[in-house]
Amino acid sequence: YMGEYSKLKSAMRIQPFQNPTTATPEEVGRYWDVIRNAIEQIYNKNHGDLSYEELYRNAYNMVLHKQGEHLYDQLQKAVQAHTRDVIAVRVMKTNDDDSLLTVLRAEWNDHNTSSSMITDIAMYLDRTFVIRMRKIPLRELFLKIFRSEVVECSKIEPRLTSKLLSLVDTDRKGMLIDRELFKAITTMLCACNVYDKLFESHFEQASTAFYTLEAQKLLRTCTCSEYLRVVNERIEQEKIRVDCCLDPSTEPKIIKILEQTLIQDHIGTLMDMESGIVHMFEHNLLEDLKLTYKILSRVPQGVAELKARMKIFVEAHGKAIVTDSEKKEDPIVFVQSLMDLKDRFDTVVHVAFVDENTFRIVLNQAFESFINIESRSAEYLSLFIDDLLRRGIKERTTDAEVESKLDKVMMLFRFLQDRDLFEHFYKSHLAKRLLHGRCASDDVERTLIGKLKVECGNQFTSRLEGMFKDIQVSQELSGVFRSRQRLNFDFNINLITSGFWPNIENVSCTLPSELNEVCQGFKKFFLEKYKGKCLTWHTNLGNGEVNTRLNGHSYDLLVNTHQMVVLLLFNTRQQWTEDELLTRTSIPEADLKRQLMSLCAGRQKGKVRAKK
Repeated sequence: YMGEYSKLKSAMRIQPFQNPTTATPEEVGRYWDVIRNAIEQIYNKNHGDLSYEELYRNAYNMVLHKQGEHLYDQLQKAVQAHTRDVIAVRVMKTNDDDSLLTVLRAEWNDHNTSSSMITDIAMYLDRTFVIRMRKIPLRELFLKIFRSEVVECSKIEPRLTSKLLSLVDTDRKGMLIDRELFKAITTMLCACNVYDKLFESHFEQASTAFYTLEAQKLLRTCTCSEYLRVVNERIEQEKIRVDCCLDPSTEPKIIKILEQTLIQDHIGTLMDMESGIVHMFEHNLLEDLKLTYKILSRVPQGVAELKARMKIFVEAHGKAIVTDSEKKEDPIVFVQSLMDLKDRFDTVVHVAFVDENTFRIVLNQAFESFINIESRSAEYLSLFIDDLLRRGIKERTTDAEVESKLDKVMMLFRFLQDRDLFEHFYKSHLAKRLLHGRCASDDVERTLIGKLKVECGNQFTSRLEGMFKDIQVSQELSGVFRSRQRLNFDFNINLITSGFWPNIENVSCTLPSELNEVCQGFKKFFLEKYKGKCLTWHTNLGNGEVNTRLNGHSYDLLVNTHQMVVLLLFNTRQQWTEDELLTRTSIPEADLKRQLMSLCAGRQKGKVRAKK
């Protein structure tokens, strides 16, 4: 089959088209009369009985007989005459502007339908002659005619523009309009390529005037939050209006007008209002702050202004805390106040300012600017940590709760410039906690040291870690020593390496014989285990628990070593003079007086434990 098809194909030849003789004027006239009559029927909407095949053939013959120019001109004249003398007149005869848009939409739809039919009839003309002669395509030509004769008519254009702007104003005032009709008209203007000229440019001018006036009214009658809510609503309304009524290209233009007239021009005024940004910060109005950020982020320098105002506010409140004499009297209140301020604005940044990093940077800068004003900030932070870790035992606070607070303290620590001073105080407080057994949790203590290592490096925490290692070794040695001795009381030793622990004044005393004997035994045990080392007793760093009976009740007295030595002397005599105590205990006079005052000042909370 393929071979026979190839032979048949090679035998076929397409003969060149033989140009017929030119049609006579009478024939051309008959062709055009048929087409013209059909156009009249189309415009009169009586085209149901027309034969489009016959009409197409007539237009084809005119082009075939070199009458394309004639046909093109006649079609243009016919459409232009009907558009000018019928359509434009109908639109101009509308009695009021309300019916203007309705009539114009109907005429536009009819014109499109008629133009489509006429273009179909002259399709051969459009596809050959028009292209060859570089004429305007028929659909485009008919559109141009409608634009010039109707839309741009001097008696129609001003009314059309005015009516559209009036409807926009009505819609902005909350009254109902026919948005579908409005959209049909703006679609027509876009199709005619006059949307900007006849509507959009006027719309922008009217919108600028409208919102400039509205801004002035709102500023006189609204609070800052109310104003911003109206702005937000207006922006959403304009987006909906563009979507329902206008061309999409208008949206960025009208939004820019709103941003300029309602926001950019009044940033300073809004911020300085009595109900402005300071009011929002003072009353922690997160939703209002969130809206403020949303609105101001739409304009240049809006966010920058908001950050500047936040920094000023935080710095002012921070300085008020660090310079408050009452707060400085209580380090716990001092640090807690700073933590509360930081927590508060961390929430503001997270919730209201969508966690934007630049706000966090500004917040940190504000804290750094005032926290170092108070020279004792480092000491107060260490005291706060010390109190927190001690209270963890008394208040039965969980490790997770304590660690959460420590994280907040570390945030403040990052703002300290003199971290060496903090290390000095922290090491001193840690030493007391470790030596007196007042750590809430070793795990929490080690966690905090790990946080400090991350912030400051190994060198900063190496001594702190050495202190913990000393305590661990002390517990192991004390256990081994107790297992070798027969003691009628508990005995624990804390070994402190001089290079790790803070420089502590060595205030020693003469221990009771039974206690001194045990201490000497431990010294011998230690030196046998660690040959070449030196062991020095710091009795002022120790503590003890003394049991006594008073008025038929048993009490446990929690005292330091020097107080314990004094109390044990009263087992032998009921009265001792100060000079006698100095001689028997070898405690320096100033320290002895302090201890005696402490013992004689009455019951101290936490120092005496009653036993049933």
